[in-house]
Amino acid sequence: QGVFDKLMANLRATKHGNIFANMVVMQENKDVLKETVEAVVASGRINGIMINFLTPPPKAQALSLEEKTKVVEQALLLKKEGYPILNTDRGLKELLIEDYEKRCPAWASAFVLPGPTYFYGCPMRGTEACKQCGFDAVREYSLIVRGNPLAISQMSGRFALSKKGGKK
Repeated sequence: QGVFDKLMANLRATKHGNIFANMVVMQENKDVLKETVEAVVASGRINGIMINFLTPPPKAQALSLEEKTKVVEQALLLKKEGYPILNTDRGLKELLIEDYEKRCPAWASAFVLPGPTYFYGCPMRGTEACKQCGFDAVREYSLIVRGNPLAISQMSGRFALSKKGGKK
């Protein structure tokens, strides 16, 4: 309790201009996507939000494909309305491919594990969790590596924005 208020206080206090949000959608919050995106806009400090599904999902928090489809459709609609959702349209649609293992550029990931350990590549590769991956970044990387022109142009703009530390 009180975490949201602390987050907002930290956002008001920071001078950093390169702040993005990450929403991991699960059973608890699947119905508040619009409110969350509106909070990002209202903050005046967050430059955009990336939408993901929980990986690996505990069974109680897992969304059905039908629920994921509703979230993706709403995110696409919010993007059309001009909300700062950073996922590409194609990346959002590819979140509906539940077994992404064959397309996943696992080499593009770097994870910090408990302790001072870095793991290059995805530590879930080849596991059941891999088949239920809801991490959008692997979709975006995959689209770039496969030569999708829209993903290349949109994501390069996102990366450039993050390096500049400001809004477009």
